[in-house]
Amino acid sequence: MSRGFIITQAGKKLLAELVITGELNITRVMVGKGELQQGFWLKEFGVFAKDGENEILLYYASLGEYPQYIEAYENGKVNIKKYPVSILVTDDIKVNIAYAALAFVTEQRMKEFVEIEALPYLESVLAESESSILSELDKKADKQTVQQALDTKADAEIMQIALDQKANAQEVQIALDKKADKETVTEELTKKANAETVEQALNQKADIETMQQALDQKANEMEMLQKLSEKADKETVIQQLAVKADKEDVKTELDKKVDKEEIEELLQQQIDGANIALELDKKADKETVAEELAKKADAETMQEELNKKADMETMQVELDQKADNETMQVELAKKADNETMQVALDQKADNETMQEELNKKADTETITTELAKKANVSHSHNYAGSSSAGGVANSATKLNTARTIDGVPFDGSANIVHFGVCETAADVAAKVVTVPSFSYVDGARIMVLFTKGTTLKQSTTLNVNNLGAKNIIGAYNRWPSNIIFEQGNIVELVYYKGLFIIVTANAISLANARSIRVNLASTSSTNFDGSANITPGVTGTLPIANGGTGATTAENARTNLGAFSSSGGTISGNVIINGTVAEGNSNTAATGDYSHAEGYATKANGNYSHTEGVHSTATGYSSHAEGGNTLASGSQSHAEGYNTIANGTYSHVEGSSCYTDGRYGDHASGSASVAASNDTVLFVLSATETTIILDNTMIYDANNTLSNILKRFAANQEILLLNSYYANGSFIKKKIVSVDMTNYKIVIDSAVPTSNFECSLIINPSAKSTSRYYPCYAEGTKCVSIGSHSSHAEGYETKATGSSSHTEGYRTIANNYSHAEGYQTKAEGYYAHAEGYYTTAVDYSHAANYHTKASALYQTAIGKYNKESKVETDKFIIGNGTSDTARSNCLRVTNTSGVYSNSTFKSSGADYAEMFEWLDGNTDKKERTGLFVTLEKDKIRVATPEDDYILGIVSACPSVCGDVHDDTWANMHLTTVFGEPVLEEVEIPERTEEFMTRNEEGEEVKEVIVIEQAHTEIRQKLNTEYDNTKEYIPRSERTEWDAVGILGKLVAIDDGSCEENGWCKVGEGGIATISEQKTRFRVMKRLDQNHIKLLIL
Repeated sequence: MSRGFIITQAGKKLLAELVITGELNITRVMVGKGELQQGFWLKEFGVFAKDGENEILLYYASLGEYPQYIEAYENGKVNIKKYPVSILVTDDIKVNIAYAALAFVTEQRMKEFVEIEALPYLESVLAESESSILSELDKKADKQTVQQALDTKADAEIMQIALDQKANAQEVQIALDKKADKETVTEELTKKANAETVEQALNQKADIETMQQALDQKANEMEMLQKLSEKADKETVIQQLAVKADKEDVKTELDKKVDKEEIEELLQQQIDGANIALELDKKADKETVAEELAKKADAETMQEELNKKADMETMQVELDQKADNETMQVELAKKADNETMQVALDQKADNETMQEELNKKADTETITTELAKKANVSHSHNYAGSSSAGGVANSATKLNTARTIDGVPFDGSANIVHFGVCETAADVAAKVVTVPSFSYVDGARIMVLFTKGTTLKQSTTLNVNNLGAKNIIGAYNRWPSNIIFEQGNIVELVYYKGLFIIVTANAISLANARSIRVNLASTSSTNFDGSANITPGVTGTLPIANGGTGATTAENARTNLGAFSSSGGTISGNVIINGTVAEGNSNTAATGDYSHAEGYATKANGNYSHTEGVHSTATGYSSHAEGGNTLASGSQSHAEGYNTIANGTYSHVEGSSCYTDGRYGDHASGSASVAASNDTVLFVLSATETTIILDNTMIYDANNTLSNILKRFAANQEILLLNSYYANGSFIKKKIVSVDMTNYKIVIDSAVPTSNFECSLIINPSAKSTSRYYPCYAEGTKCVSIGSHSSHAEGYETKATGSSSHTEGYRTIANNYSHAEGYQTKAEGYYAHAEGYYTTAVDYSHAANYHTKASALYQTAIGKYNKESKVETDKFIIGNGTSDTARSNCLRVTNTSGVYSNSTFKSSGADYAEMFEWLDGNTDKKERTGLFVTLEKDKIRVATPEDDYILGIVSACPSVCGDVHDDTWANMHLTTVFGEPVLEEVEIPERTEEFMTRNEEGEEVKEVIVIEQAHTEIRQKLNTEYDNTKEYIPRSERTEWDAVGILGKLVAIDDGSCEENGWCKVGEGGIATISEQKTRFRVMKRLDQNHIKLLIL
């Protein structure tokens, strides 16, 4: 604990030394934030008392880092024993002070006083102290003379006269003037005749003790002012003292009586606090005074040297810091210059690289220009092997860089060939040809001789030089219709974007003309060799065998072909349709690839989707919507029933006005039930006109909050409002105008209905979840399941809002990983369970039955209307209240202070017993039930007639048995010396788990979820010596322990002499025998020859 300032009241009324054994009437006791009527941790302490009309702080203490726990104060006493104060507070609100403890104010507390402007109060306290000291001086000396001496403060003769009137002051003055060191002071004081004379002289000189108190007070003032001004030099302290007591005047008077340096040394020494004052109070004899004065030699010199050293060290630190700053600045400047230079170099390098590229490009362009000027001009060239060549070039040398011409490299050393021969069989679609040096370049041309006749089809390809097969087409992106290449035909093709395009424009006459039937209704034909046009046509009836209908009318054609008439018909056999199918009325549409729509005004817009019924729509990939006004918008989703929406991936919705919008198979069924991700649903408190107020008291998923969800709602988004007025519920659509994040409010584009409307929640279909939630399940009427990781809501208006939660029944609510069932129960915490009727459970707790509340961690509450407890040590509660305003308990079990009951504890046993250990360890495992025992320290042995103390009888079946420790080792947890549990606060960190899932693209996605939030819990402190690996055997199962009945009815073994209604005592071997004298053991009944039932009084 750091040092602070001493606040004390002078005078016999409040001076601490004078009331050590007395009592003070006080007005109130301040004990931190606690109250005397309840348990609390004491961190600071204050006592306030009346001083006239004003209330003053009498004592104050801060216990710093060592607070003390105070038990509940009820009609008794509270003992607070902690340095620096020890008090006893009683019902009469009085304080007994055990030590001479002064009010103790820490540095932190003094800062608080400064902040709250409490210094005027402290100054008034000091002023009152100063006046009290002066009062003491007045009583100890001639008040008029001393006052006159203090007023003049410059007249040495007056002070000398005052001192001479009190004692032989001249001798003392001479002695004090000669004292420059310890030996001189001792020599002069030794001249005094005896201690009594010195004592009388000191008493007559204004009472040294009172003067010492004044000096102490000044030291305290100096220390307080020193702390407040935060100045350490002595000059500032003296200036502050001058404000209180006119330093110059007091110093002048003191200089005349005692050497100035000694007084200053005394003041400097007394800055250390009340320790010297207390020592001086104890020392009245001259030798002790001399010793104390001797200790103060050269204090001023030492202080000055320390101050100089401190100043030098401070200056050196500042110079070092300045040097470090300058060095750092230089380094930073160098680093900045280096970075600037590096940037410049990088830019220069980039510029040089760019310039080189530009130069290369300029050189290429210049060469190209010059070559163009010299084409076909008589001039000379130097070339390899010759110094020059004159005239027009009549020979070429090989190009340094080959160029590609129509897909064939050319360097001037060989001819370019664009021709190849294809010998692929006519019935093979994959044609192969070799064209020397040809490559696939857009615009490259080749000529191909087909040695085998072939019919060009869509699957016909050409592979040149094994560069890859490419399709042959008649025009770009248009496939030819059975073009026939006769044997020996040469075809020109151009390669373009991965295709070979036929460019042969002229047809040649066929070597052998072909016979063509131009009239399929006739058997005659016409020869065609390609040299002239022919015009096919049909005259008469086209037979079915020739691809006709065998009829000239539509009705006869349908009959001949076996088709339906306009009035309908029957299909026998399978029907295969490749493509989309829309059937029903004219508003039915199938726009998705291979989709199917049927019914009335249904739409299959998603690829591979199916819709049927009335006004049903399937927009999701591979989705299915059926029924009336249903919508399947999620991929692979299914909506059926009436007015249902399956907006989630792989989701399923059925019933009436149900909605799904999660991932991985959400399921909603029944009426107006919702299974969705929690970032698309908000609960509504009220909806009037165009304003929707959200319910900010609802608990959402562990991985989400209301504010985060609201961020996904924006202007112009279309939302769904669930109307819960009717039992079956329904949705209405509105558009968002604005969102108020602060007041949790949404404004919509048009007013809600004024009657028969009750909005319980809103859904934002456009804010589709990006989180990888596991499927939610909602079934029943207006049930909502929005908790991630497979939450489940069933029943009527139930809400599963937490992760992996389950709620069932009527208007129940379940939070994260919790379960609520019954009627309007709430499992509000993590891992909670609420069941029954109007029950509530918080984290890790269980509430059951009727209107019970489990309001603390790890608590179980049952019964009805239990008294709510938020204390974690209350583990089990049974309520027996009658209403919410008349709650009570019939049983409460704690893990720190026992079991509480408002009724009688009833048991089949008949005695009170406690467990004791056998002195001999009962190593022989003897049966000792029914024998008298006595104590040997804390262990038992079989009693004998010679024992003067009998503990009790070994009991077989007690009604109450103490000190059992059957569940765990007795020292598993730490306790106080009185056996009270030692508690500690433990910070429990957040616990998360990782899950691997797959997204819609089939990719693995890692998801982290919170399964336990960080929290603080109070628990019994574990003993470090506890070893959980060792097996613990209960005391009741160990032969070295037995239960000893010490009160009540017990069965004892006797020698047969005991008589009913008589008394018994201990006989040989610990058995009972008859007693002629009254004892503690009354014989009630003989059970058999050797057993009696007795009562221990």
